[in-house]
Amino acid sequence: MLSPSGFTCQTAPVDYLIRSIFTKEHECKPRHAEMPAVLHSAWQAPDGRKALVLVNWTRSAQPWAFNGLTGTLSPRSYGKTILPERRRPEEARK
Repeated sequence: MLSPSGFTCQTAPVDYLIRSIFTKEHECKPRHAEMPAVLHSAWQAPDGRKALVLVNWTRSAQPWAFNGLTGTLSPRSYGKTILPERRRPEEARK
C-alpha cells in the first residue's frame, strides 16, 4: 500500500450507532460525523505498476483529485485508476 497523500474529495455526513457486544439495545448511542465521500487507497504491484482504488458510498456522483489527476465517481460505485509512471530525474536527462 502506498501513501494516498494528495487525495482530495468532498465529505458527506454519516450517522451511526456506538454499540459493543455487551451494550443493551436501549443503551445505544447515535453519533454523527463527516467522512470522505470517496474512500480511497493507493497500491503498487510487484512489477511496479501503481493504481488508485476508489469507492463512492454516497447516493450522488462525487468528484475527486489526486496529484494532478481528476475524475468523478458515479453514485454507489467503485473504480480503479492506473497511476502514470513517474520517471526519475536521472532517467529524464537521457
